Amino acid sequence: MTQDECRPSAYKHRSEEADVDTKLSRLCEQDKVVQALEQKLQQLHKEKYTLEQALLSASQEIEMNTDNPAAVQNVVIQRDELQNGLLSTCREVSRATT
Repeated sequence: MTQDECRPSAYKHRSEEADVDTKLSRLCEQDKVVQALEQKLQQLHKEKYTLEQALLSASQEIEMNTDNPAAVQNVVIQRDELQNGLLSTCREVSRATT
């Protein structure tokens, strides 16, 4: 095989390597995006759990303090804020998973 006959083969080989490198680079970038989304989703689930626990505590506190309207009013305000936060977090979870 002459040198001229080897050139197309060598060029094709380099072209295939470049194509593989490009595909690997894309896969690495996509993997980084997936990992970031997984971390965000995990953080949102933790936040959701924390808000649910705080909301449960607020509801229990309201039930236990029915004889103190001023205390109940403050807890009701906190509970409403927690509910809004929980709804917002649930929307973010939904967006992150679709």
